Amino acid sequence: MNLTIALRALLHKVSRTVFTVLGIATLFSAVFLLLPFVAIRRTWTKLPRKGRSALYFASLGLGFMFFEITLIQRLVLFLGYPTYSLTVTLAAILLSTGVGALLSSRYQARAGRAACVLVGALAALDLFYLFGLTPLTDAMLGLPFGARVVVAFAVLAPLGICLGAFMPLGLGAVAATTKHPREYVAWGWAVNGFASVIGAVLTTILAMALGFSVVLALALFVYVVAVLALRGLLRASPVEVPDAGAEVPVPGALTGVARGPSAAPVPGGG
Repeated sequence: MNLTIALRALLHKVSRTVFTVLGIATLFSAVFLLLPFVAIRRTWTKLPRKGRSALYFASLGLGFMFFEITLIQRLVLFLGYPTYSLTVTLAAILLSTGVGALLSSRYQARAGRAACVLVGALAALDLFYLFGLTPLTDAMLGLPFGARVVVAFAVLAPLGICLGAFMPLGLGAVAATTKHPREYVAWGWAVNGFASVIGAVLTTILAMALGFSVVLALALFVYVVAVLALRGLLRASPVEVPDAGAEVPVPGALTGVARGPSAAPVPGGG
């Protein structure tokens, strides 16, 4: 009964237009990102733990958008205009996630422990963004615009470094469980992209109904779910019998993150 009342309140507060956009986004992202796997359905059916991996990569997509869009909103007043906040926040997060992805190759072999440390860091950052960001930005409103941009980068960079590590860790984990790592990596990217598109609209719906602070808390919860899913993927038995004559890139090559001069294809499944 309480759930029904809550759902009715949600529908009352959120415009029908937003739900229409959500439906359109879901349809188009499914067609362009997930439907192509019909062409390789025989290989796709052989991929192990697809449900758990889908949960992991979808959680990353949703959580990333929850963090990103909420922080764009939080920095509008500090940076002066919505366009400035959008530009600076996107630049800071995307650049720092690239750094985080690059650094992740150093602890790929300890992915489970690294993911727990990263989610702990996310929890600390989440608390800061909830309770410390507004007082900090209010105190620095008088700074020149260039200085405020530097402050925004400094505030957002730790988040991006943490978020950037999760995708390579997950791709490396799923690639090690199958003789079809390229297809599994493609599946991970597709699910992540699908969830990111949905997450962009879903963030707006949740923020209108519950507030951006709740969305920020949900972002952390979603990443906790992702870490639990990753630990399950890491417990999966690694592939033992590779396809003859095929080559599989190492996790760093699969994810686009170099592992140093020694990073090169190694014998494995195709």
